[in-house]
Amino acid sequence: MEYKGVLIIIIIAIVTAIALMILALLVKLPASRFVTQTLKTRNANIHVFVADTLIKRQAGLSGWSSLDDNTGMLFLFPKANIPVFWMKGMKFPLDVVWIYNNHVVDISYNIPPPDGGVPATMKPSQAVDEVLEINAGQANALDIHIGDTVTIGEK
Repeated sequence: MEYKGVLIIIIIAIVTAIALMILALLVKLPASRFVTQTLKTRNANIHVFVADTLIKRQAGLSGWSSLDDNTGMLFLFPKANIPVFWMKGMKFPLDVVWIYNNHVVDISYNIPPPDGGVPATMKPSQAVDEVLEINAGQANALDIHIGDTVTIGEK
């Protein structure tokens, strides 16, 4: 009897996780659903929408038509990991800044939106606990480099 109970709990957890993922992919979360903060680098202050929940991380910038310069989305993870990001539902190219322990550890440049084919995927070269998505070209324009320190403060 205990085995059946555990199996039912596992099945419910899996179904719930799949439902949340599908919901996140189908629904564009408006900017108003995100807390905003300022991410500071050596040479710039970047206005960020904070994706700090599973639903917000899964939805990300999918469906958004654009970002202003010096603006991005900051994905916060509860534990360092090697996340795989993909460009499903993206409408514009991005630079992805991979961050661990408040330091830039990797940068993926000019990731294009899908052109009807399979969306591009990317992952960092090591575990990260934060990921910053900004417009393509902004990592260079804002002079962001591997090894830079970043801090998050209130808007």
